[in-house]
Amino acid sequence: MPILRLMNDTQIYTPKYVTGLTQQREIPCGAFASAYAVSCAYHKPPEQFKFMCDLQMRKHLYECIQNHSISMFPFSAQEEILKTKDESNLLLLNEIERQKNLQTKKTMIKKLKDKVHHEEYYLCYENKRQKMHRLMRNKIWHENHLQKETAQQKQMRLTSLLQRKRKFKQKETSEHKQKRQKVDNERHKEKTQKETAQQKQMRQANNLQSQLKCRQKKTAVDKQKRQKVDNERHKEKIQKETAQQKQMRQANNLQRVLKCRQKETAVDKQKRQKVDNERHKEKTQKETAQQKQMRQANNLQSQLKCRQKETAVDKQKRQIMDNERHKEKTQEETAQQKQMRQANNLQRVLKCRQKETAKDKQKRQKVDNERHKEKTQKETAQQKQLRQANNLQSQLKCRQKETSIDKHKRQKVDNERHKNKKETAQQKQRRQQNNLHSQQKHREIETLTEKQRKQRKDKEKHHESRHPTLIECATKQFLKEIQKSPEYSYTVCHRSMYKESTMEFKISSYKNSDVPNACRTHLKTISDKEWIC
Repeated sequence: MPILRLMNDTQIYTPKYVTGLTQQREIPCGAFASAYAVSCAYHKPPEQFKFMCDLQMRKHLYECIQNHSISMFPFSAQEEILKTKDESNLLLLNEIERQKNLQTKKTMIKKLKDKVHHEEYYLCYENKRQKMHRLMRNKIWHENHLQKETAQQKQMRLTSLLQRKRKFKQKETSEHKQKRQKVDNERHKEKTQKETAQQKQMRQANNLQSQLKCRQKKTAVDKQKRQKVDNERHKEKIQKETAQQKQMRQANNLQRVLKCRQKETAVDKQKRQKVDNERHKEKTQKETAQQKQMRQANNLQSQLKCRQKETAVDKQKRQIMDNERHKEKTQEETAQQKQMRQANNLQRVLKCRQKETAKDKQKRQKVDNERHKEKTQKETAQQKQLRQANNLQSQLKCRQKETSIDKHKRQKVDNERHKNKKETAQQKQRRQQNNLHSQQKHREIETLTEKQRKQRKDKEKHHESRHPTLIECATKQFLKEIQKSPEYSYTVCHRSMYKESTMEFKISSYKNSDVPNACRTHLKTISDKEWIC
């Protein structure tokens, strides 16, 4: 308790304790703290003692704890410390005197500065007033001089100013350049805000003329450098702009392009188109597959938007222009290019038809039929004959290439179409008459040798169908008969049977129609007829 009480008495021992710790050349720890506490308890200032090393201090503390008694920790003589203490006191006195002298000097300097500042302020005020008068006089003289000077003097003055500016710009550093640019931009903004519409137009026209003159004088190397700098500035500007600014920029560009194209002549138009085509080719060659897809998708979207907005008159004009371009393109292309184009068109059509639904298919077929009707109505007799001849040739080529399975499928489809064709009695008579007329024409034209050949072929076909001699013919006939199935169902019991064991149900063949009407169920299967056994 007395040790703690004395340790809490900080008025006497705390500053000395701190200075004593700094004098020890060891890392302070618990042993040193207890040593200073013991010295304070014995009313001995710790500054007079120089304690031993850390190990000896720890051993002494361990012994004190074992013996249950505290004694002074081991220390050495302190004569040097006392000497340093007296020297430190002298240094403190010298520092106090020096600080007092400095304060007096500062006060004197401050008073002198105040006097000088007052005088300088008065002088500056006088100089500013004189400067204003000088500037006003110079301005008046400059205006009068400008009114009197000739065109040559004006050019000389402007060239000298430009040369002087260039010299200053070459000598200036990057920091001065940035400061100058900021000041110039601020001045330019203030000037443009105050100017009227006529002044703005005049300024823009002068800038364009100066740009054109400079570009005419520059070489190819200077042109490339300028284009690089312009592209970098344009990219930085585009990255910073907002969505509204982007739309405004694009709209302004379109308007400017349209105005320029309205004024240009036919020769200028051809030159521009050539340059645009060359740029487009270079751009498409460098782009990747993803960029190509993105470009095609964007072009399709833009086309669809434009076509939704266009009127009927614009649509007709566009179609006429597209047809003319297509004709020119097809006339210039070679045979290989034509084949490639047709193959690509077929692939694209097949892909679209695979994806389309039943409704889309019906719509497409209706549109195709309408187009075909319009085309056939407008064509002449010669065009009709050529179309029919081309169709026959294409059919013959396709049938020569097709296999037996494809042929069988095609015949089935043709028979179904022929059966499902809804013709009236008059149309049926016309068809039969046309068939007879065509047969008669062919028979009239053909010679005796052709007639004999046809008769032989017909006899051979009939004989082979009845009695096949070759194995291939027999297998074909066997496969045909195997493919048949019991498709005919009876109208009475709904039993499915083959064609050979059925016959058509006709009410007119019965004398009393009450019995068959009571038995039949009005079931119609093949060729929309009722069948019985």
